Amino acid sequence: MDCHIITASYDEVLQYTQRPKERVVYYNGVKVGTGPVPSEDVTREFSRLSFPEQQSCERLVAMLKDDPKLKPAVQWYQVAIAELGPWFGSKSWRHILDTLKEDVQQTDGTRLNERLSLIQSAEQIALSMSRSQLDPNLSQTTQKVQKLVDVLREVGRQPEFCGILFVERRPTAHTMKDFLDECKKFGPEFGLDFIQSAVLTGHGVKGDVKQHHMNIKAQRKILEGFRKGQYNLLVATDVAEEGIDIDRCRLVIRFDVKNTVISHIQSRGRARDPNSEYIIMLPENDGYLEKISGAEADMRRWCGELPQDRVIRLRGPSANGEYDGEDGDDEDANSGLEDMKELAGVETDFRVESTGARVNFYNSVPLLHQYCSSLPADIYTTWKPEFTIANVKGSFHCQLTLPVNALATHFDSGPFSRKSLAKQAVSFQAIKELYRLGGLTDRLLPHRKTAIAKEDLSEEDDDATVQNAPVSLRMYPIHQPTFWENKIKLIPGSDTVSVHATLFSLRQAATIIDEGETQTNFRSLCMLTAAPLPQLDPIELFFDGDPRFVDIVSLNSRVELSVQQVQDLYQYHKLLFAAVFHKSVEVGSLDTGVRHLIAPLLRHQNGSDLHRDFSADQLIDWSEVQLGSSSSSTPASYSLKDADLSWDRLQDMVLLEKGQWGRFYCPIALRTDLTPNSLIPTTTAFPSSISPSSSSSADSAPQIQECDPATVSGTFAQYYMTKRGTDICNLDQPLIEIKKLPRRTDHLQTIKRSAPAEPKSGAAHFLIPELVQKCPLTASTLRSAEWMVSVLVRIDDLLKTIEFLTEFGLQDQIKLPLMLEALTATETSYAMNYQRLELLGDTFLKFMMAVDVFIRYPHLDEGRLTLKRTSRVSNSYLFKRATLLGLDRFLNKLPPVNTHFFVPMPALSPSLSSSSPGDTPPSNGLVVSTGDLTTSATTTQPQPQPPQRKSQLEWQISTKTMADLVESTLGAAYLSQGLDLGLKAAAALLKPLEGIHTWDDFARTFSQTANPRHPPYPLATPFKEDPLLGDLDTVEDSIGYKFLDRRLLVEALTHATAFKPQTPCYQRLEFLGDSILDMLVADYWVQRYPVSGPGVIHEIKAASINNQILGVICVQLGLHQHILHFSSSLATDILRATQQIQDAKEDALSSTGGPGGTTTTTERGEPVGEYWVDFNMTKVLGDVLESVFGAVYVDSGWDYAAIQGLFDRAVLPTLRDHLSTETLTKHPVIELHHRIQGAGCQSFKLKNLAVTQTEEEQAASQSSSSSSTIGSAPVSASSTPFTTPSSPLAPHPLGAIIPPPSATSYSQQQQGQEQSDQVCAVMIHGQPVVTTYHPLIQVARKEAAKRTLALLDSDPEWLTRFCDCPTSSTRPKCIRLEGS
Repeated sequence: MDCHIITASYDEVLQYTQRPKERVVYYNGVKVGTGPVPSEDVTREFSRLSFPEQQSCERLVAMLKDDPKLKPAVQWYQVAIAELGPWFGSKSWRHILDTLKEDVQQTDGTRLNERLSLIQSAEQIALSMSRSQLDPNLSQTTQKVQKLVDVLREVGRQPEFCGILFVERRPTAHTMKDFLDECKKFGPEFGLDFIQSAVLTGHGVKGDVKQHHMNIKAQRKILEGFRKGQYNLLVATDVAEEGIDIDRCRLVIRFDVKNTVISHIQSRGRARDPNSEYIIMLPENDGYLEKISGAEADMRRWCGELPQDRVIRLRGPSANGEYDGEDGDDEDANSGLEDMKELAGVETDFRVESTGARVNFYNSVPLLHQYCSSLPADIYTTWKPEFTIANVKGSFHCQLTLPVNALATHFDSGPFSRKSLAKQAVSFQAIKELYRLGGLTDRLLPHRKTAIAKEDLSEEDDDATVQNAPVSLRMYPIHQPTFWENKIKLIPGSDTVSVHATLFSLRQAATIIDEGETQTNFRSLCMLTAAPLPQLDPIELFFDGDPRFVDIVSLNSRVELSVQQVQDLYQYHKLLFAAVFHKSVEVGSLDTGVRHLIAPLLRHQNGSDLHRDFSADQLIDWSEVQLGSSSSSTPASYSLKDADLSWDRLQDMVLLEKGQWGRFYCPIALRTDLTPNSLIPTTTAFPSSISPSSSSSADSAPQIQECDPATVSGTFAQYYMTKRGTDICNLDQPLIEIKKLPRRTDHLQTIKRSAPAEPKSGAAHFLIPELVQKCPLTASTLRSAEWMVSVLVRIDDLLKTIEFLTEFGLQDQIKLPLMLEALTATETSYAMNYQRLELLGDTFLKFMMAVDVFIRYPHLDEGRLTLKRTSRVSNSYLFKRATLLGLDRFLNKLPPVNTHFFVPMPALSPSLSSSSPGDTPPSNGLVVSTGDLTTSATTTQPQPQPPQRKSQLEWQISTKTMADLVESTLGAAYLSQGLDLGLKAAAALLKPLEGIHTWDDFARTFSQTANPRHPPYPLATPFKEDPLLGDLDTVEDSIGYKFLDRRLLVEALTHATAFKPQTPCYQRLEFLGDSILDMLVADYWVQRYPVSGPGVIHEIKAASINNQILGVICVQLGLHQHILHFSSSLATDILRATQQIQDAKEDALSSTGGPGGTTTTTERGEPVGEYWVDFNMTKVLGDVLESVFGAVYVDSGWDYAAIQGLFDRAVLPTLRDHLSTETLTKHPVIELHHRIQGAGCQSFKLKNLAVTQTEEEQAASQSSSSSSTIGSAPVSASSTPFTTPSSPLAPHPLGAIIPPPSATSYSQQQQGQEQSDQVCAVMIHGQPVVTTYHPLIQVARKEAAKRTLALLDSDPEWLTRFCDCPTSSTRPKCIRLEGS
């Protein structure tokens, strides 16, 4: 080895650095080194502890001092108490014992359990000391600590304070943080409330106590918090002296000094701020500073005495061969000094004051390369700066040309004596200008994508990422509409109660849902409220999937009810909904107020007869109300009498069998042809439905079928004696054929539910009158109360919707049905939810923000514009805004309805929790249960009720749902009144755009720029049309628009590879046009299919804007012939795309039949359907089409009608001819998700990877295997660049995927240049079962999905080899209606 030590001269170093102000703070105390702690100092501070603390410390020392493994903890305790004071000594035990436990648990040997037990006992002793309080006078600390507090008070109030406090030991760092946190509790007057401290220690295990080690991830998290201002003081050990990138600090305090000059210099070097201060804390009369200063002077003198050839003269790091080798400068050892002389008076150093970041004359070239590589580029483009050096009369001049999408593109420098200086000078000039224009950050680095920045800051593994991910589900309180703050109350001293009445009537079904159903099966209901309900439209409900409407009539006049009437209604209301929910409910009290009361109307009143001028007092069926209220009910009134055994009285009853209180039945026939001595028919041996009129007498009743004795199980009397031990007294009484009243369902859901299972015994279809009780409710009322619960849910939803519109100033602007849809969650299974509007609102928000950032930042490239927009449309930002505005108050989702409207009782009262044999129902005559009880009512032991659950007071809402509420609101606003109302809604929910109040303000803002039609891009020459573009008149005729400024059209057609273009490339316009086309497509499909399922709209929108269809439209318009570029690869791919389209048309024409044959082409001669699905289309064609949309929008003065017209002419015909929800070809990725999840697999995903290889590696892999298999299905090699693992039973690990062959669908890159393939792996339970490669990740994902679908089709058992999840057939099923 031939090594040399080279250093910089001290004087020259000072030209590039600023030494901080140094100060020494002396204190009266000891400085403990690495040796033993002086016993007198320990004794002195120990005596200041309280007596109990002294006893505790003595016991701890006695317990630990004799064990060599635990003894180091005693030494740390002695250091803490002697140097820092009694408070630190007592507090330190908590850290010591926690760390000792971790260390001992890794100890092998027989003493492990013994030591752990000893530490556990010590923890109990230390627990009392950890509670000791710090007093504001700091009397329990040493003067060293008190001096530190004085220093922090003095310098800490500076603006943007940030500093480092260096300590020697890790335990000191953690205990010092505890001390600073404790001081903050004393308030602002103490002077340390501004401190946000954090600990930074090393990750090694060394020193006297093995504790508090910090891993690299934790270090990065702390440093990132320090950079962002989350922390402003780091309490650090010597790990912070070097090797870690820490932001500039205004204050560095050396709390514990070290006896090495290197440590002193390194810690001082952390004070890099121009106004920074370096403070050393030393005991009085300590000679440390003189010793260290002398050592530093000796080191500086030694370096200065080195020979000249070992001193670098700061000519700077020349660029490596990649940058400078081409210049061919011959440099000798003295060239640095010559450069210094030539550059005298020339600016060679640039510094950003806010961050201290610097760039000098010599490192600007690599930084310029880094900037160019960060610019947006496609697979045809490789950005780098172009240097042209010319020799003019012995001096060198350099001309710099940056990529076309850079903020500035042309620079010149010179003259200089050497090429490298000319190149460095022009690079240095470019860097300063790029920073001025915003192309570089304040750290003089290119702007990075958010994902890359996060990856650099924290390289977390998958598990850590999941653990540290933001909470996706949060608990929110359930809010009732503020309308219900108006409650019905009994006012002391008042004889009447004034209420408002609203009538509800279910319309007759268009088709008969149930045989024998008539309008009389349901009763119209009246809801009484303290305040009048707002005018509401009819509410749509669904009965077994069939829609029916509930008409709502709000009566004009108030209703005056007596106190007795209100009390009766209150008891009836409780009874009615207890029967609906099959459990006791508490609706509040009349003293504190109730939300509403429900009453039945007279039977002859129905929706067609109700109008607003009626009087509710005359419509209410008071006889039923009084029967159901406890004030007029007696137990005897609920037995079934002989007089009740007539169909006229029986048909509207609700029956209960004694001992079966949770089951309610309605009669469907009085079977006088059957008695208790009749044989029990099987469930299929009797008519499924018997007309009540035909069975009301023995003469007209149909006779029971003769049954095989093997199909019956004896008589009814025998059945009751055998099964229930009940003896039937009257064997001649008729039987009542019954039907069980169904449990409550949510009639807002469109789910078609399966029919309930038939009872196993035919006896379950009949009741014996002497064993029956009647409920004090009619069947028609109970049926209506069941659907009334869904009406109440919808009324709450509507009230919250109205309150939302009122709070945000959007009332009478956004249509109420649309706003209701926008606030309805997706999991409700209602006929509508917010997904359709969320899709439209999402595209509208991106469109609006794209227009805004495009106008506000005319110099930013596409990547920077995307980042600007993303920051304002991301789900995390929308979630924060939704949370800040409390949008969870307005969300409509499936509520716990019994809590949503009624407060459950904590436990059943004794009168409702038990009964005796033969007893009639107590109190109100009805005992309800929490389910279908199978035990007899003879239980005397009260049954405890479950405690009130937290879920009854809160519900879970995902962060995505909260963000979606913002977007769905924007979609509802746009559909209601267009762009202006959408903008107004965005201003109400998000931060308003500066200067933008109406959509026309965008055009006004753009017109105020210096050159409104074209941003001030630097142009190489005066503009004139390039012959390579072709005839631009043809382009304008094709799109049907004449440009006012053709530079915009030229820009839209200019690719980044164009040679010396006159305009920037199309990337900015493509960014704008992408959002425009998204908006127009989403608007079209939402308007065309207003009631389609949300998933369908998402799928058809995705099919309308993919690369394939946009490329086809671009070729149809002839735009591909006018693209200005300088890439043979791009030319080849455009030619291949046009050939694919032409071949598809010829194949369709050749397959078209003659007369009577099937037509395979459209009227325009194109193949029917999505014939482009399998095309490998270059993205450039779609980008150009989007750029043209952006150019038209800008050129038209931001006229939305102009781009709508272009859409109607250029895009809409293709969508109409080839796409519809009926003929939509599912995207393979979407179809694969549906297939895998439908099969029951719960662990499936497509994972994107990346593989980079040279062409030599690709050629080698091409000549390898000719085919591969997945499972038992062989996959032959083809010309497409896709490969698969060899076997699913032993899949390749992701880190060892075989490199793919080169892509044949895309042109080869330049010889020797690396090209990057994207990899997509289909993962099932963590195993890669199919892997595909392509330069475009979208194509790789699509091909991976197609390969997997082919395997599923060829082998039905293929999935079971990887997945052991329960199949979908084992899960509960529900039938969802079309469009739900």
